[in-house]
Amino acid sequence: DAQMWVLDAVGAPAAWPATEGQGTTVAVIDSGVNPNVSDLAGSVVTGPDLTGVHTPPSNPDWGVHGTWMASLIAGHGHAGGGSGIMGVAPRSRVLSIRVVTDRHDPGYASYQHESDFRVQNALAQAIDYAISRRVSVISMSLGYGEPSAVVRSALQNALSDGIVVVASSGNSGNSVGARASGQAPYSFPADYPGVLGVAAVARDGAPAGFSSDNLSVQVAAPGVNVPAQGTDGQYWLVSGTSPACALTAGVAALIKSRYPRLAPALVIRAITGSARSRPPGGYDDKVGFGTVN
Repeated sequence: DAQMWVLDAVGAPAAWPATEGQGTTVAVIDSGVNPNVSDLAGSVVTGPDLTGVHTPPSNPDWGVHGTWMASLIAGHGHAGGGSGIMGVAPRSRVLSIRVVTDRHDPGYASYQHESDFRVQNALAQAIDYAISRRVSVISMSLGYGEPSAVVRSALQNALSDGIVVVASSGNSGNSVGARASGQAPYSFPADYPGVLGVAAVARDGAPAGFSSDNLSVQVAAPGVNVPAQGTDGQYWLVSGTSPACALTAGVAALIKSRYPRLAPALVIRAITGSARSRPPGGYDDKVGFGTVN
């Protein structure tokens, strides 16, 4: 009940008679996904840990963010679906690839001292691994301030293989720099060609104050107090362009389930073209072409 506003905002229940995402796999490139939580049981395949730190998955601070995101994509609830989180594509599967650590992860300090070269190469490796596993969608609720040639090359390979790539546009909308320059700094991978960049809106449909506003934004989705299941099995309210990205990746999975051969550019055109609450003039840099529907 607490999450129905989120599902209704993106129109998921209306799509489920056509497809619930069956036959698709979404690569969640994040901090890891706990495959044993109730609402994701049986839906998660665990890929490599590319962080360079050695926190075991049994640690309670491992995979916090990634599990939240996966539940929004592929959560299927429990107790017959009557309890828990329902993701946008509840019959899809998740491929978990760990490339970042959460703030309270014991390896966080070590990870923060890794070179940008190593971090970007790990992201490129994660994308390559997702390609090798023939996923339908890549979801990246993460961002970096500078582009990387190796990541851009990996993403072009993913797009060439028919994989839809979705990324969060960033949470710098109310930063000092954004207020001074008139727009938030660009975030990568959201700003790479072919990637669907997603901003966040609140329950009333208004742009979230923290949501980055720049030309990488193509659509928006709920990103304020979104219910999600955590790696501890408990339920949390999460905010940011991260959940907005995950919800949009779930929509992409629904489309790829129904039309598996549809090219990524056409999936993105379908998502941007069917967005609701379109801004005056059809586009602005806060919500893109509107809220995903």
